[in-house]
Amino acid sequence: MKGQHHVFFCFVLGLFIVITGPRLFSDGMFMDGLWYATISKNLANNLGTFWYPSLSKTLGIAFHEHPPLAFFLQSTFFKIFGNSLYIERVYSLLTFLMVGAIMVIIWKEITGKYAFSWLPLIYWITVPIVSWACANNMLENTMSIFICTSIFLYLKAQKRNRGLMLFSAGLTLLFGALTKGFIALFPWSFPFFYWIFRKKISFKRMLADTCIIIIFTILPFIFLLLTSPDAADSLQKYFNQQVVKSLREVQTVGSRFYILKRTFEELLPALIIILTVLLIAFKRSYSLSLLKNSFKTAFPFIFLSFSGVIPIMISLKQSGIYILPVFPFFTIALALISVDPIRYLTRQINLKGNWYKAFKYGSYLLFLSGVTLSLSQKDKIGRSKDIILDVYSIMEIVPSNNIVGLCKELRENWELYGYFHRYADISLDPNEKYQHKFHLGLKQGSSDKERILKNYHKVTLPLNTLVLYQLKEAESK
Repeated sequence: MKGQHHVFFCFVLGLFIVITGPRLFSDGMFMDGLWYATISKNLANNLGTFWYPSLSKTLGIAFHEHPPLAFFLQSTFFKIFGNSLYIERVYSLLTFLMVGAIMVIIWKEITGKYAFSWLPLIYWITVPIVSWACANNMLENTMSIFICTSIFLYLKAQKRNRGLMLFSAGLTLLFGALTKGFIALFPWSFPFFYWIFRKKISFKRMLADTCIIIIFTILPFIFLLLTSPDAADSLQKYFNQQVVKSLREVQTVGSRFYILKRTFEELLPALIIILTVLLIAFKRSYSLSLLKNSFKTAFPFIFLSFSGVIPIMISLKQSGIYILPVFPFFTIALALISVDPIRYLTRQINLKGNWYKAFKYGSYLLFLSGVTLSLSQKDKIGRSKDIILDVYSIMEIVPSNNIVGLCKELRENWELYGYFHRYADISLDPNEKYQHKFHLGLKQGSSDKERILKNYHKVTLPLNTLVLYQLKEAESK
């Protein structure tokens, strides 16, 4: 198998693109990712600032639902490449390629070589939430880069440049926290798990490493708060709106154990693959007792992963996306457990045989098919088709930077706010006190038709779900 691992990397990349590409490069996006792209685009176009990013002129004028670092990073792509809808998609894809690359170098730090570093990637891309998050521009995508980097830096610190690496590990965790909050800090636990299972460092060394990482996460944060009133104000508002409110008021699940169940469900495809591999290896005379050392190597990453899951149980506001950053470590652990039997099986592969040749050329074909399939999605709409087509039609009539009135039936259609400002720089205002030049109603069941018809006339457009009204000339003068 030496020298043949590139075939498996090609298979992994091709499979990932086939799974993710059609959703990633078609028009339409999950509301949260749509909002994040809108905020980032606005920041690039000088609507909002780093500490006071803005969603629109009417909703989220100062957006404090999350810390702002990911918006700033994504905004640099908009500044450089413009406002194309593919900007956030390319950014999201790059975050996952970076996480995958960091997983590979973490594997190298653990095993001492790159061989079989494609294995954790295979398990990782079989986690359903991974491809979904990539296609939908979630903040956890960016946060995962910082979290994985911190673990790599800690492992590197065990070999050389200890002080610099631990300082950098702490700083990257601060960057993670400035991306999505306290959930980024679970790697603080890793030195403890590394010490207790690997026994490669003393207790004193473990304690010192942990303290250094925590100090260099917290000290820069305190310095930031003391030197920047805007940072202190923005982060306090985030804490009050998102953290405190979530703990006290918001409930999205019926049980605190939901997140554990969801973790298992997401890992189920990878677990099935591993059990199948172990069964095949056992039938081919592989001794499962050889897995003992593999488990010892994997345990620090398993417990690290659970340290990122269990704290979420504090709140009844839970979602599968919250645990996205733990899956690189879960899948690294699963790869460490299964790499020895897989190595045993791959040694039996005839590299000149027809089965291997079919896999090799099939991998190349899979990669090319994934790229072709992704490119074929240009100008196609994957979700929210009726709304997106209506936005495209309306933006031909309503100039950008306008505020458009909104009927009360649509005031909680949150993706509508995102699409209008992301694609057309149009803000929507549900406040009935203000009369704007344009007003949006609902084609079926809008309660304000009579009121609107008095002062507005209907604009004739081929719309699917919306109705556009324009203020009568006599009234607008």
